[in-house]
Amino acid sequence: MQPHIAMMARLRLAWPCDAGQSVSAKRHDLTHQRRPAAAMKRQSNDRTSGAKVIVVGGGIAGLATAFHLARGGANVEVLEAGAFVGAEASAHNAGMVRRLGDDPVERALAVRTHAFLSAPDAVSDDFGKGPAPSNDRNGHSALARRTGALLLLGHEPMRLHDAAAHLRAVGVDVEFLDTTSAISAKVASGVLDGCTARVGWYDADALIADSAALCAGLRRGILRMGGSIETNARVHRLHVVGGRLVGVDVDVGAGAGAGRTAATRFADAVVLATGAWSAALAA
Repeated sequence: MQPHIAMMARLRLAWPCDAGQSVSAKRHDLTHQRRPAAAMKRQSNDRTSGAKVIVVGGGIAGLATAFHLARGGANVEVLEAGAFVGAEASAHNAGMVRRLGDDPVERALAVRTHAFLSAPDAVSDDFGKGPAPSNDRNGHSALARRTGALLLLGHEPMRLHDAAAHLRAVGVDVEFLDTTSAISAKVASGVLDGCTARVGWYDADALIADSAALCAGLRRGILRMGGSIETNARVHRLHVVGGRLVGVDVDVGAGAGAGRTAATRFADAVVLATGAWSAALAA
């Protein structure tokens, strides 16, 4: 199967740590957050158990946040402005799960996401009923396809060697390709004709996630764990009393004008997961 390919003529990188910090010390950024999929059992969290949390936005980010908050014992309510969850930017997401990246926090999240998408059976009781999420004979799960990923670069950013070392420390094998022939060997003949990349990185186990299946499973899981999801619910303002955030002001109902009802929904916490619209709501 053809790997998905990312081409970067120039890569700007910034490592968020002191210049004198060692590779072994930086590796802790990833390893202390690693948790195998088989160990992803539902756990009650004292900070979230019983708390009422409103999640604004029903895309992948909002549904995933609500799902894991519900697994921690929170009483979650998802408010989605559209008629369906996962129908806006999430529906057009390429779904590439690439673990090799410069930011250690994003890298740790990518490792855990890859583990979950590869073995969703580990949390299937919470993920909700639906098509069995077991792996097929080709090693794919119902949530993702294993395609491999090839990151091509016009020059060699040495910081990615640190990132690769961190991944290898937790069992993720990434291969450095330092010749054009090594790069070409990873793809079908002719695919890279005219490509000027000098070096590359290859992750044979990289995934393409099925965003529709993922959103559907997260939705089922949220409802199964007692959460609620309301569509056609457009949040237009955070509700603040005495300098304290206590909920959101929302217009509910299909259509516009008289067809919608204004309401205030109260909560202990509010999570904004509306992508480009989050900044305006938080202002």
